[in-house]
Amino acid sequence: MLSVVFAEHLCAIRKETPWSPRAELLEMLTILIMVMPNLTLNGLMNIFLNGTVLGHSKDNKGVLILDFDEFAQRVAMGEEFQFYYKNEGYWISRNNESFYLTRVQDSSSQTFKTSEDLFKEGRIENKTIHELWEELEV
Repeated sequence: MLSVVFAEHLCAIRKETPWSPRAELLEMLTILIMVMPNLTLNGLMNIFLNGTVLGHSKDNKGVLILDFDEFAQRVAMGEEFQFYYKNEGYWISRNNESFYLTRVQDSSSQTFKTSEDLFKEGRIENKTIHELWEELEV
C-alpha cells in the first residue's frame, strides 16, 4: 500500500505527462517500487521527472540504459534480470543458496555461490557478461 501512496505523491507533483495517462503512470510507478524496493522516493522522482535513476540514463528512444557496475550491484542485492545476446534470451536469478545464469532456449544453467563468482566465471560463448556488456540488451 505504501507503493501506491508514493506513486500518488509523484502523480500529484506532475499532474500530466505527454507520454502516459495518469492511471497508467500510477500503475507503472507502483510496479517499479515493487521490483526495486530499495529505491528511494528521490530515485522514483528522478525516474518520473528526468527519466534517470542512479546509473541510468535515457537513450534517444527513451529506453533506460543501465551501466555494468549498477547492474552487478543490483544482481548482488538479489534483483533478477532477463537480457538478450544475439537475440537469444538469458536470465540471471538467485535463491537463498546460489546465483544462476540461464540460457532461456534450453534452460542450460550455470550455478555460482556469489554474484561476484557469476560475473567472474559465468560465460556466454566463452566471454564474461562484462566482456559482452556493450552487446547485451538488458
